[in-house]
Amino acid sequence: PHRQPRARQRCASMHTAAPSYGAADAAPGKAPRHGTSVWFTAGAIIGDIMGAGIFAMASAVTNLGWLLGAAAIVAMVLMNAHISLLLWRVHRRFPEARTLGQLTHFSFEGATGWKRSLLRNVLETTQSMGMFPQLGLYMLAMGKSLGMLMHEHQVCLPSWTLIAALALYPIASSGRRVGSYRVLVHLNVMSLVATIVIPFAHMISLGTKATRPAWSSMQPVVEDLHAAGVVKSLSSLFFATTGQAIMVEILSEMQDVGEFPRAYVGISMPIQLVLFLAVGVGGYYYKGSAIRDA
Repeated sequence: PHRQPRARQRCASMHTAAPSYGAADAAPGKAPRHGTSVWFTAGAIIGDIMGAGIFAMASAVTNLGWLLGAAAIVAMVLMNAHISLLLWRVHRRFPEARTLGQLTHFSFEGATGWKRSLLRNVLETTQSMGMFPQLGLYMLAMGKSLGMLMHEHQVCLPSWTLIAALALYPIASSGRRVGSYRVLVHLNVMSLVATIVIPFAHMISLGTKATRPAWSSMQPVVEDLHAAGVVKSLSSLFFATTGQAIMVEILSEMQDVGEFPRAYVGISMPIQLVLFLAVGVGGYYYKGSAIRDA
């Protein structure tokens, strides 16, 4: 009976007041610590959010139209930024939390022991269930990329995927922090930009007469807009723009957590908007409605 009050006292001693929305005020009494810089954090956020989902942008826009699709992309990016800032505010109040599960545990300090444990277990279970298929998708993409790169070798996709997993295992198992291998974050951002710039440079050189079939159309809002297409597009956009799975880990490693709004809203979010809109609307412009049959 006496353990619960002491536990709450320990948790209360770690808490600080939540900052105002989007403010970069520092936590009182906190000296600067070693950690990741603002620019590295922005790169980590871009690498976290902009993964395989960006390649579905053009298809999502095709089901909506370039105007409606662009509006949906902007809305999703803004919503993700809003949720991330809310997470930042909660983390500033519970700075000892290093994972989303720990942050949930501290946030429900007023609940009884079993309720806090239940909430944390439910969150961590659903988080793992969401990350598992995402990692599987990335591994399949790695295996397919190796197969396309070395297409002269007749090796099946499962074998290429296994080779990719074995190659990545030493890095994944030894990297305990977001900044453990900082060069990988830089390579990730550069490779992401390259996968966008190279195809677009090729399509620009050819022109729309060569890339867009004569029967293909481009509309601000598609005439045959239907519920199934809207749900499919919004699901793709939601998957592509969300990034809260490891946002708390990114926050916990920042040198100055108060600079998170600058890293996200000031640096990362404009880059996200430009790249998402370029792939979504640009891909629709050069291929038109033919993307549906691709």
